[in-house]
Amino acid sequence: MFDLIASLLAWFYSLVPSVGLAIIMLTLVVMVVLTPVTLKGTRSMIKMQHLGPELKKIQARHKGNRETLNQEMMAFYKANNINPMGGCLPLFAQMPVFLVLYQVLRGITRRMSDLGDSTGWVAGRLSVGETLSGAPTDPQAFYPAYVDHGSEIFRDLSNRSEMVFLGMDLSRSATSALSESVIATLPYILLILVVGVSSWFQQRQIRGRNPDAAVNPQMQMMMKVMPFFLPLISFQLDASLVVYFVVSNLYRIGQQAYITRSLYGPNAEVTPVVV
Repeated sequence: MFDLIASLLAWFYSLVPSVGLAIIMLTLVVMVVLTPVTLKGTRSMIKMQHLGPELKKIQARHKGNRETLNQEMMAFYKANNINPMGGCLPLFAQMPVFLVLYQVLRGITRRMSDLGDSTGWVAGRLSVGETLSGAPTDPQAFYPAYVDHGSEIFRDLSNRSEMVFLGMDLSRSATSALSESVIATLPYILLILVVGVSSWFQQRQIRGRNPDAAVNPQMQMMMKVMPFFLPLISFQLDASLVVYFVVSNLYRIGQQAYITRSLYGPNAEVTPVVV
């Protein structure tokens, strides 16, 4: 998957030679691909909420017999054609993709200096037969990981020491920029504010659908913490990753608006409960 994501990023860069725009396009493609999984997980979660009252009756009826309770609940799930873990599908699907994206986006900001003594490192790789085509001589120049050495993005970045987009260096974090000056940090702060506001708005969308629905306490806590957690870690992350957060959050806001209208609206289909 690393090669696939890196190849897509390199291809988008060949269309528009801007790392920032390439990251935006890559993020949008990934989010579109994951949309069917998100919709399926949401439908499963809605169905679980709809079945909630009947599940409580089963739990009350077999409160003292755990084995019978489990059997009855599994039979109930089967009769209603539902997977109790179906609501977790989006999380299970998105986590590996995010981890790969995280590594690839970090990889493109790798510099020769990150490899240690660049001269010794190059000599060592050559001694074991590796080909370091296009390796830059400037220790601060980028030496992107994962992308093909013959790609346009590799050739361009290996001749640069900055990755400028919207007034900031995508290879730097807000914390790193702050060590330079407060003014230099402003674009990074604005980006992080967008992360925070968009995260908060997403949670508001979800809570506003059905305020009376029972919510898992752990999930409720996660929903409260997430709008603060993402901006907090964004201070320490390269701006390239923060751009990913912004684009994915904005996409999800549109996605949640569609879900609210189509799956929670007055015309939403309600499946009868099989007891």
